[in-house]
This record gives sequence, C-alpha cells and structure tokens, in this order.
Amino acid sequence: MFHANDPPAASDFQISESVLIGVDGSVDMLTHVEIGGLTPLPDRFDLEQNTPNPFNPSTVIGYQLAVAAPARLAIYNLLGQEVRVLVNERKEAGSFTATWDGTDDLGRRMDSGIYLYRIQTGDFTAARRMLLLK
Repeated sequence: MFHANDPPAASDFQISESVLIGVDGSVDMLTHVEIGGLTPLPDRFDLEQNTPNPFNPSTVIGYQLAVAAPARLAIYNLLGQEVRVLVNERKEAGSFTATWDGTDDLGRRMDSGIYLYRIQTGDFTAARRMLLLK
C-alpha cells in the first residue's frame, strides 16, 4: 500500500507491506520495510512520551495515526485548563511530532511544573505528563 500527499515528494512514500517473488517462484511477505527515506505506516494509534523530559525551553511530542483522521493535541495545566493547542487539523496516516516551547496560546511563558498533554483522534484518546523546569 502506498500513500502520498498532493503533490507527492520523495519523502511522502511509505511502505507498510510488500511481497517479494523470487526467481524460483518463492514468495516472501515483508512488513515494516524501510528503504532510504521510506518508512512504514503505523499500524496503531500512539502518543509517545515527550523528549526531553524534564525540559527547558522546549520539548518534542511524537504521535502516530494508523489511519487519516482529525487530530487534536493540546497541553493542559494540573487544574485541567487548556494552555496551548499544538495540533488541530485532519492528518493523514503516519508518524508526526509537535514541539511545545513552554508558552500558552498567547505566547506567555508558563511557570515550572507538571503539565499534561492529550491527543484526541477519532475513537483514540491518550494523555501523558511532562515536567517544565526553569
């Protein structure tokens, strides 16, 4: 299965499964193939732990989408108040990252402390904690 965005670039192609047929007629099924800049599509939804953690001044949050879907990735304080929305758009299947620079939606620097980040996409929701140290 190939997946490409419009217009496709060399880095847009990913292989999730392939079949090799040998000269003797033997068949081999390959999964999670990576060739050059080609990477396999994720087979599940996932939200990774941010890195670095603890962090200052910024951190990277990785996430995977098994299928194309609207995705919303937001940062919350421990009172459950939304601090910043990092992603709020339809995404194709794939692996992505978002960077948080420790500021809120108005650009104000947040205080040191524990923050939560949550992704919502279709039926998948996951949350994790991170620590901002100044």
